[in-house]
Amino acid sequence: MYTAASVTQYFTELELPIIAKFMKDASKRFFDIAGSHSNALLRSAVDYEPPHRYHFIRRLWDVFTDPSDALTAAVDSLMEGNDTYD
Repeated sequence: MYTAASVTQYFTELELPIIAKFMKDASKRFFDIAGSHSNALLRSAVDYEPPHRYHFIRRLWDVFTDPSDALTAAVDSLMEGNDTYD
């Protein structure tokens, strides 16, 4: 009976290419080709750098201490305007 560890060790000893290496090589070939492609969108993919790790994480909004955003201020001003006619 084979265990997962023995199978992994067997393939490691044979030095067979693993999927991670294959994907890394395929990705490198793609970006090498894309760097000289006539399509500007593909060329721009070569130079792309992702935003830093915390780019999309925002601090929670505190109702009591943070100033109102533009939408809330506009709604408040409309509500105040409607109160004058009552």
